[in-house]
Amino acid sequence: MKKLTRVAAAVGCIGAVAIAAIVASGMIGGTARSNAATGQSEGGSSPTGATIEPAAVEGVPASLPSEGVDINEQVVLRQLATSASDASSYLTEGEAAAVAKHEASSPALSEGKPLLASVTLPASIPPPGSTTPYKTIENVPAWVVTFTAPEPSNVSLGPPGSPPVMMQHYSVAINASTGEFILGFYTR
Repeated sequence: MKKLTRVAAAVGCIGAVAIAAIVASGMIGGTARSNAATGQSEGGSSPTGATIEPAAVEGVPASLPSEGVDINEQVVLRQLATSASDASSYLTEGEAAAVAKHEASSPALSEGKPLLASVTLPASIPPPGSTTPYKTIENVPAWVVTFTAPEPSNVSLGPPGSPPVMMQHYSVAINASTGEFILGFYTR
């Protein structure tokens, strides 16, 4: 659970989630905001155009509610609206699970539970008017594969003497189209 060879940036823990890895180098160069361009659901709009906030949760659910989920204000998962042609270009559930298991690289973890979703990492979205380059993860079709350890592990990235941060689940997001690692994160 502690293999972080593709870590581009590591950040501290907030709530019950520790973002373990963010954006593999050069993997995502921009955003995916439009349905026409990506075949994805904007997720979060009602028929009247009002924004629907995702449900606040502390872990990856077995299935996504229509409004999606916000995992401890760090990772947002929404349902994908996929056409048959989009779905045929995605990795299969089994392929995604195998890639994610390789990324997690721990024999002690359970078999992964894959969930196809649109993944957004809100902290990666630049503020309006920003000229700073960002590696944005927004509405990326991905398989989110969640593994469970037999017991909680300390995943603290703090300096020596920091209090432990005990987590038992490790989720790996794999780009559904390319099979590329997007990010990994821990939950209780």
